[in-house]
Amino acid sequence: MSDLYPVFLKLKQQKCLVVGGGEVAARKVQSLLACQADVYVISPQLHPPLSQFVAAGKIRAFQRPYQKEDLAGAKLVIVATEQKEVNQQVASHCAEKGILCNVVDEPELCDFFVPAVVKQGPLKIAISTSGQAPVFAKQIRVNLTEHFDEAYKIVIEMVGRARTELLEKVSDATKRRKKISSLQLEELVQLYRSGGKEALTQRINALLNLDA
Repeated sequence: MSDLYPVFLKLKQQKCLVVGGGEVAARKVQSLLACQADVYVISPQLHPPLSQFVAAGKIRAFQRPYQKEDLAGAKLVIVATEQKEVNQQVASHCAEKGILCNVVDEPELCDFFVPAVVKQGPLKIAISTSGQAPVFAKQIRVNLTEHFDEAYKIVIEMVGRARTELLEKVSDATKRRKKISSLQLEELVQLYRSGGKEALTQRINALLNLDA
């Protein structure tokens, strides 16, 4: 397998199609909804959580077999059925139309792999084994989650706000980069853990000279 190009996609208000209505499909739908995607589901049967999403108006579902026309306007497709023939058919149709497709548990049919993700607010760490050992990606995620706790979320959010203020106050890009480069993540995380938000704010402002 050739090397993969890692990327984070913006899917807000983009049509994303999930073919399949089981438990796995429900998990995929939930992750797409978290990205504010416009989610469509095609499946003769729907797992209870999917029916709840439909009732809440969060997704659109069509309880019937997949048709090629379902791909119209789709940005991304995830196939989560246990029918190999259907999986191959959808993947083939996506290839014809140039639509990115992921077929669960069939890496040879995938254009991309869905990584295990560690998430703390704006921080997202994606972990992939290129479809070869997804179970290990999940184990690595657990290990990383123990390290990257809520402190990282707080620090990154506060630095983000300070960076916005810096962009407004300092027009020289070279000076801005130098100031931002003075920030050390682990140092700030430890400072937050020992001194809280007040100590963290003072340190960030001092390093970026925002109080001047």
